[in-house]
Amino acid sequence: MSTPSSHQALRNQVTQLSQKVQLLAEAYRHLRTELGIADKERHDLQQQLDTQREKVRDFQKQIKFNTIASTLASPDADADMLRSRLDDYIKEIDACIAYLQQ
Repeated sequence: MSTPSSHQALRNQVTQLSQKVQLLAEAYRHLRTELGIADKERHDLQQQLDTQREKVRDFQKQIKFNTIASTLASPDADADMLRSRLDDYIKEIDACIAYLQQ
């Protein structure tokens, strides 16, 4: 036969388990919130990285253009050769633009 003290002991255990479940649920909600914040921060950092990579590509292109310009500006360059090189560069740029528009 069960005694009042055994019922009380069971109630105490149920109460303790209920409190532990509430603590776990709260910890879970807190961790989910932190995960959401971390995901947003990761996304923001990825966007910054993409922006920086694009800037690096732009700088590399600028360096290439500056190198081309300094080569073309040399005093001993033949005018026909310069026209031919410029035409080639323009064709390459046009091809790149056409590709990007696809």
